[in-house]
Amino acid sequence: MKSRYQLLSGAIRILFALLPTQVFAAELTVSLEDIRTTEGKLMIAILDSEAAFNGEHPAVASLRLPASGDAITFSIDSLPPGRYGIQVMHDVNNNSDLDSNLVGMPIEPWGFSNNATGNFGPPVWAEVSFELTQTSHQTIQLNH
Repeated sequence: MKSRYQLLSGAIRILFALLPTQVFAAELTVSLEDIRTTEGKLMIAILDSEAAFNGEHPAVASLRLPASGDAITFSIDSLPPGRYGIQVMHDVNNNSDLDSNLVGMPIEPWGFSNNATGNFGPPVWAEVSFELTQTSHQTIQLNH
């Protein structure tokens, strides 16, 4: 006959076996291409929802990187797997805004994940969003 200790020990082992052991973070690698000047900063926002894409919630990660060379690649390894989108602007004149002309068209380089461009305006979340799995790579061509 098993002792109480043996029964309790066995129950605890079964309980721990049924629990998830760890939530793993995914690695997102982003390559930005067609950077035409080293002036200013590249401003990158990693978004985790349509509300964040529409400016209703903050980005889950924001980066300001120097525009060094015609392409740059960076990685973020602290995001949980899920649905994300990326917005990029090259703030050439360092005023922290995406400058536009009189009709609202951007005059500074910009880009989105999936190289989404939109029709008669910015793209929508469905065009920008992608599934971040264990490892994902997005290459974004800047628009000029």
